[in-house]
Amino acid sequence: MPPVIMLLLLITQLVLSGIAAAAVSQGGEYSLYPRIFSNGAAIDRTSGEYSASFAIAQQNPTGEPAEDEYSAALGFYSGLGSGAPPQILNLGSAIAGALGPEVSGFKLGVPRLSTVSLQFDEDMLSESFASAIKLTAIRDRNGRQIISELPAGYSYDPQNRTLEIWPISGSWSGNTFHELTISTSVIDYQGLSLAQALEFRFVTMLEAGQDNTVVSPDGAARIILPAGALQKDAYLVFNSSPSESPRRVDPGKLQAATAKLQSSRGKFYLPYAFNEINAYDAQNSLLSGNFAKPGRLTLFYPDADSDGLVDSAATPIKQKNSSLYWLDEPSAMWVKLPDSGVNAVDRQVTASVPHFTVFAAVGSAEFSAQDAFAYPVPFRPHGPNAGTGAGQTGAESSGITFMNLPSEAEISVFNARGELVWKGRDSDGDGKHVWNVKNDDGFAAASGVYFYVVRSARDSKTGKLVIIR
Repeated sequence: MPPVIMLLLLITQLVLSGIAAAAVSQGGEYSLYPRIFSNGAAIDRTSGEYSASFAIAQQNPTGEPAEDEYSAALGFYSGLGSGAPPQILNLGSAIAGALGPEVSGFKLGVPRLSTVSLQFDEDMLSESFASAIKLTAIRDRNGRQIISELPAGYSYDPQNRTLEIWPISGSWSGNTFHELTISTSVIDYQGLSLAQALEFRFVTMLEAGQDNTVVSPDGAARIILPAGALQKDAYLVFNSSPSESPRRVDPGKLQAATAKLQSSRGKFYLPYAFNEINAYDAQNSLLSGNFAKPGRLTLFYPDADSDGLVDSAATPIKQKNSSLYWLDEPSAMWVKLPDSGVNAVDRQVTASVPHFTVFAAVGSAEFSAQDAFAYPVPFRPHGPNAGTGAGQTGAESSGITFMNLPSEAEISVFNARGELVWKGRDSDGDGKHVWNVKNDDGFAAASGVYFYVVRSARDSKTGKLVIIR
């Protein structure tokens, strides 16, 4: 049988039987290589029909293949490859020039002239990339959240199975959060979709000659750097857990600095909302020393229940008494920044900063008793509106509550004759203390008018109580 007829019979057998051609299929002296060339052919993914040409190689006596192209009839060809959906092999190194680590899902330190390079484990259909690639800027260099789709260019190298992606403008915008997605509409030459859609996020290096607002990927910190504050283009690495996972700082110095602070100022001086901030240039060298112009740093803290206390603090911290401090590493001491201020509405502490280091908000003691008050007044635990809800007159089980107390307070209750009925102390720092409405002998306080005095180390506050039994 002539060789050509034998080869066509072999192709026909593949068409009819649906045999997978992942391995080389033998046919006498000929080998059918599982490589499909598009030739402008169309794919019907519902029926699996494909019209294409195959490369057929004939072994000659010298061992070198002599190639000719043979046209295959329209039919169904399965398993032309591994038979598995294609995958991306190098997502972790998609941008070869990226200098920084991955933080909160964002790759840091991406040069503005770099490209994204993705390698696949299967031969991909180049035309399918056109509608599958989406490039979006999600935060600009001024720190604003945006959703701006960017025109992207791309090229596919079938020999290396590599896809290159770049912005049409020729360079990435500096200090910008980007998101690159590739949908599963991308297919390989088997007609199989990408195993999983790609979502790749990265942040480009800032340009030192421009104003920049750099937001940490986790949203815990923000720093405004005016043009010229840094001498070189750079990328910033924020670390909100320097004690547990330090990047550069010695955790022992953090502990020593806090111990010194509490020893000299008291137990209610407690650092929280830590952030270690380091900057690196295009050579990945650490930038040190003071800024040419001051930056403006903001640390955000949690207060989900809006009670005025920082959530999850080891000791109750009143946010209004917080200030921003920086760590003087050589002396292991916390240093207060002089223009620190608190925004309780946005739950943030802000101050001007001269350089990068470890920063923290520090809560201080509440010395004033002027905001103290008691409720419910009147206390009428058996009246028609008794209960512990808003506007109700209390219950025996809940007593009378003193609120907004100083960090360390003494509370005294007197009857109308000026006789001491009860005295209590509060020193846990949460600003709250409950009186069970009993005198110091353990008996229920009788109906009548009473006066209370809340004293701190600095001042005192007087108020009136009414008890109706």
